Amino acid sequence: MLSSMKKLSAVLITSVVINSLLLACSAKITPTVTKGNSQITTVVASENNSSAVQYVNASDLKILGKYHAEEGYHRLPATFQDRVRPPVWSLSRNTAGLAVRFATNAPALHAKWGLTGEKTLSNMTGIAVSGLDLYAWVGEKWQYVNSGVPRSRTNDKKLISDMDSTLKEFLLYLPLYNGVESLSIGTDSAYSILPPQQLLIQNDEPIVFYGTSITQGASASRPGMAYPSIISRRLNREVVNLGFSGNGLFEAAVGEALCQIEAGLYVIDCTPNAAPDIIKANALGDDHEGTTDGTHLSDLGNYRMAAQLEKQILSIIEPK
Repeated sequence: MLSSMKKLSAVLITSVVINSLLLACSAKITPTVTKGNSQITTVVASENNSSAVQYVNASDLKILGKYHAEEGYHRLPATFQDRVRPPVWSLSRNTAGLAVRFATNAPALHAKWGLTGEKTLSNMTGIAVSGLDLYAWVGEKWQYVNSGVPRSRTNDKKLISDMDSTLKEFLLYLPLYNGVESLSIGTDSAYSILPPQQLLIQNDEPIVFYGTSITQGASASRPGMAYPSIISRRLNREVVNLGFSGNGLFEAAVGEALCQIEAGLYVIDCTPNAAPDIIKANALGDDHEGTTDGTHLSDLGNYRMAAQLEKQILSIIEPK
């Protein structure tokens, strides 16, 4: 199936947790970083929301991680509902890897989000499964700000307050293992929430990841700590996360979806096993602290995974 993909021109076998297969497209990727002067002076998390808050629909801003133009927050378009197996279709409604890019001069930010269901997983936090993760562009890098902790299917949380009124760029990650029916970002009516005013994350030829639960994000503590998202922030490249928990099976139907994406690089990460020495070297480490449950990566394991993959990706897109 993979041999039929368009634009594939190079294959690299990497020593990662599950023997990732990276396939480079003919077009080179040039990481783009735009300088910004935004600063966050104070971060104050609060559960209280102001009645004067006005909200902007997130779909009117910039959505990253979704390769198709359909409305909603889902990873595969509707044309694949009858082409992929039901478990893959169900998992594609999870918003793993999706993020909202926006800019604001507001001193405080709120978020409202409605989930497709109430869901818990024994090896993941509620924030990772159903919450939000806010980052800001500070000092020429993405800095974690705060998370939206889910309490029910409908949530309304203040994410940050007491910022200055300079224009700042933000990145808001959506849940890893739940679906999102609605999402809006709010602030006081005296301020504005706008589409991104700086590029920062290059999005013309995304890096596409196809894999299983580890690719989807198990068991990161929050959405922004899934290894594809870490790589996205480090390289300032958009990523499309097509990790399907327990269902990365090299299927032709998913391959057809991959071929629809004008990608700069494909990372195929579907092999569920690897030699113990490879696992230890690239994710577990000498301290064996890289997993949450002996299989799925913790934040530390995701960080180590991202660091190893970043080296291999850069060797392709920036060959010496």
